[in-house]
Amino acid sequence: MSFKFNFFGDDKENKENAQNDLKESNQKTKDATVINYIPSSINLLFSQWKELTVGSVKYYYMKDVDTSSISEDVLRSNTGDTGDKDGGLNTDLIPGVYEGGFEVWECTVDLLNFLQNNIDVVRASPSVLDLGCGSGLLGICAKLTSPQSTVHFQDFNSEVITNFTIKNYHKNCGHHNSHNVQFCAGDWSNMSSIFATYDLILTAETIYSVDSQKKVMKNP
Repeated sequence: MSFKFNFFGDDKENKENAQNDLKESNQKTKDATVINYIPSSINLLFSQWKELTVGSVKYYYMKDVDTSSISEDVLRSNTGDTGDKDGGLNTDLIPGVYEGGFEVWECTVDLLNFLQNNIDVVRASPSVLDLGCGSGLLGICAKLTSPQSTVHFQDFNSEVITNFTIKNYHKNCGHHNSHNVQFCAGDWSNMSSIFATYDLILTAETIYSVDSQKKVMKNP
């Protein structure tokens, strides 16, 4: 599995424009927002899925995610482009704008393997946070392992939560596991009003910069 941190376009002019826009966007933070999960409103009838088997557990995540809700605005303002020919993002990460939530990163799979081999860690954790959740597979693992636990999912982009995380959760856990679950979006520096105290925090390939580390450390 390959990935790239393609912060800028290949064109020199696009790169210069992107750098200026990123400086401005990184000075702003996204407000924290709780996104309601209403099982009866989730329609997965025409969704296609990828299957990921870890140990004896099969996980499913959406194969064709509609990223058009953020592609046009994000890529036009930062790279002068509007996405790939299929309407999706043509970059994996734009710091402070799009944080790679529509990807399933390699370390997510590594951490799922670790959790499968250390299942008692999850069972001993009444409250769990999937930080920078993206696909939500880590939090889904926690909920499937310990249905009575409270599991919170957080991602920078609300579009990721709405179009990817919640649908993946619904596919894997179903409406019967809709209790003690919360989904939220926003910048980590604004999450203190939403974040609780957790017994276990799961995160993979999210703290890639010094600024990110500072934001995590400042939150209780």
